[in-house]
Amino acid sequence: MGPNCRAAAGRRPRGLAGPTEVAVPGGPGTARSGLVAGLIPLGVAGGAATSAVLVHRLLTFRLHVPLGTLALRAVQRKGYA
Repeated sequence: MGPNCRAAAGRRPRGLAGPTEVAVPGGPGTARSGLVAGLIPLGVAGGAATSAVLVHRLLTFRLHVPLGTLALRAVQRKGYA
């Protein structure tokens, strides 16, 4: 590995912003389109990139609320809360 490869190895591509994203309800989709645009140059097909980003957003921003509600109800039924 040359010096440029070593310097870039620990960096995340700009299009793949991690936990710094803000979830905007009904947002304009700029984060999603940025994630797709970041995956395509890495060799991921457009359709697969779009599907992967939408599933990621579903799991990280939408699915935790119903799962948390079910967990809270289970804890309340057992008398822990």
